Amino acid sequence: MEMTEDTLYGRVCSKMVEAGLITKEQLAAAEEHSAKTGKRLKDIIPGIALITSEDMGRFLEEKLDVPRVDLESYSPEPEAIRALSGDVARENGILPLFEIEGILTVVLADALDVFELDALSRQVGWSLEPALSADGNVQETIEACYSDSEGGAEQPSAEEAAEGDEEEAVPLNDELEPLPDLEDLPNVEVVTDGMNGIELDKLAVADDETVKGLIGQIVNEAASRGATSIHIEPRRDLFHLFFRIDGELSEVASAAAALQTRLVSRLMRMARLEGSADQGVRNGGLSLIVDERERAVSISVCATSTGPRVVIGLESLVREPIELARLGFVPEDLTKLQLMLDLPTGFILIAGPLASGKTTTLFSCLASLASSGKSVFAVTERMECAHEAINQIVVGSDPSYRFSSILRSLARQDCDVLGVDEIRDLEVAGLAAKAAKSDMLTLATTLARDATAAPSGLIWMGLEPVSLAQVLSGVIAQVPVRLICEDCKVEDKSEVALKAMEALGGPMPYTGAGCAKCDGTGYKGSAMLYELLVAGDKLRTAVSLDKPEGEIRELAKESGMTSMRLAGLRRVAEGLTSVAEVRRVTRLGGA
Repeated sequence: MEMTEDTLYGRVCSKMVEAGLITKEQLAAAEEHSAKTGKRLKDIIPGIALITSEDMGRFLEEKLDVPRVDLESYSPEPEAIRALSGDVARENGILPLFEIEGILTVVLADALDVFELDALSRQVGWSLEPALSADGNVQETIEACYSDSEGGAEQPSAEEAAEGDEEEAVPLNDELEPLPDLEDLPNVEVVTDGMNGIELDKLAVADDETVKGLIGQIVNEAASRGATSIHIEPRRDLFHLFFRIDGELSEVASAAAALQTRLVSRLMRMARLEGSADQGVRNGGLSLIVDERERAVSISVCATSTGPRVVIGLESLVREPIELARLGFVPEDLTKLQLMLDLPTGFILIAGPLASGKTTTLFSCLASLASSGKSVFAVTERMECAHEAINQIVVGSDPSYRFSSILRSLARQDCDVLGVDEIRDLEVAGLAAKAAKSDMLTLATTLARDATAAPSGLIWMGLEPVSLAQVLSGVIAQVPVRLICEDCKVEDKSEVALKAMEALGGPMPYTGAGCAKCDGTGYKGSAMLYELLVAGDKLRTAVSLDKPEGEIRELAKESGMTSMRLAGLRRVAEGLTSVAEVRRVTRLGGA
């Protein structure tokens, strides 16, 4: 038997020779003895190399990356069980797990059977790849899997199975070569996209590179579907994979909860997150290269009672800011915004929920100011937008390189305009307000459901109402709204929708019925709803006195603010979205 790297036997023997367990001469003698006596190599080679089945299992795992499978958590695929007869499985001590492109992965009851796997491949007509059991109950699982299939029809060969299942075959994407030098950069991972389908069950037999490739598949699939974030959520028996698309969570896949650890551990290593996933909250980020595109990825791992919950935020890396006129403001609000940006000092808040495009709006405003000859700085946690005239400082996850220390030093940089993404604590809120009170026009993003809630949110953090009122110029609030799918657009004759349009004197409203092109949701794509609050004297007085949001909202309306809900109903009148969608993303109160 020729020892070449083209065969499993050859790869195993080469590694054994490299490790000094056996010599080439001893292998040749073993093969000759096997040919003369008919004894199996698995019965000859261990005696020469002085190794047991357990030793061989550890050797295969460490030297050839043969994975171990937890058979308590992973169930073999029915198609794989049908690929081999029960007699073959029992006699050879192998449990078929799954088949991909003519390669059948099998769990070995005895690791020493790896020496016989090439011969068995020729016998059964499948290319067999080994896996190991994590708990040693292979024979029991073989009996359980084949107990209901005794006396069945003759099992198909690999060629026959491929012909019979031709319509159901899952195509493989060409694997990408790593981009040159990128792997040498700090906190950058190169992943390649394998199968189009996301099969989390493969984590049961996945080595480190396979898990990394699965992460690439997940990120690429999420990006191709326009998702803004990926959620990995553990529950009692399963963990679930969700994509947030157009503001809504959509379940993509699920698998046994025990398999989640490998995925979360690899993600944490990629993001350079230290500590255990079972303790507290870990936040980080990295640049991920998928399908030759670089993406800024934020990763948050939160320990829960059922296991670590992970949220992966997706953004295209280093994108150019969008022009203000293209953001979607109505003409009158765009004019008000440009007047606010012309102020030499002041504090402009950009508010919205998570993944609502606040950073995009911030950088559009900063780019507009930079083009007018201002000295513009932006302090961010990660690189999402870039403009040649914006001096961007990325804080990252280094605790010694904090927002507060950076903001204190910018006064010496002769900064005209400061952008902060985002305000999350009192220290940053106070320093941003202080910058606005000096010589800087300051723009900052913050989490809030609408324009009137943004000032209250900073006051709730502990910022003095008077300090905020002295510098507040205005608030831009925004929320994404889903657009009706044009392929299943129908008239919306519900009572709520008709009454809403009647109040506006608008035309017949529409909604989406749901179709294959929109995954049955009735929506495809999204647009932004804006609410622009200009802070006049009366409103600033109300903020300084920490008046209720309702009172501040009334003052904002008096000054000409168009509520987000009214902006949404105007989109309904244009036939772009539905009344139900506007009600979902805005306040249910009066428009």
